[in-house]
Amino acid sequence: MNVARKSLAAAAALTSCIAARCHILFILLFCSLPRALAQRTIQSGFENYAVDTRPPFVSLDFRTISHAAVADSSTIPSIPAFEGQRFLGAGGSIFLESPNGQAIEAYTLHLFIRDAPNLRFGIEGQRSAPLQFDTWQTIQGSFDSPVQSFNISGFYSVGETFDQFYAIDAVQFTTVPEPQTFWLITLGLTAVIFLPHWKRMKSPAALK
Repeated sequence: MNVARKSLAAAAALTSCIAARCHILFILLFCSLPRALAQRTIQSGFENYAVDTRPPFVSLDFRTISHAAVADSSTIPSIPAFEGQRFLGAGGSIFLESPNGQAIEAYTLHLFIRDAPNLRFGIEGQRSAPLQFDTWQTIQGSFDSPVQSFNISGFYSVGETFDQFYAIDAVQFTTVPEPQTFWLITLGLTAVIFLPHWKRMKSPAALK
């Protein structure tokens, strides 16, 4: 009888402990969910990158003409500085992704471009119009569903097609976490809450 009572008491204590820990887990998840899934705004300029280097969040489109590198008014005197002294000088087709690696929902960037014959400039396949030439302008856009990167392209043609040079500065990304972020938080909190109790259950003293 004593053994049965002890077993029932142990089972009741275990149930109570699990219920309490589940309650704690629910509260922590409820509090962390808005932060885990919240939008984030990432501002990125090019002051911290050396001239003639390409920042890690900028990639080239190897399917066509493509080049991009940090520049300043000493290397390209014809383009005035926008913020600070450095900007991204690019031509042809490039890709931008968020520096924090999260999916991009919207963007704001500042563009400097000159006019050219049969100019075609667009972001993610959509032509940006009307363009202002020989001055910095603000371009904004958003996506129906978040993307990992988006394309910027500039070309002109005079019989043949050539890459159009343009400059970019002060890029702002609105990002959203990947769906697996929430599940990683859930697994982490579950491990933190239940692992100590599981270790106690597996200890020799608990098995007696």
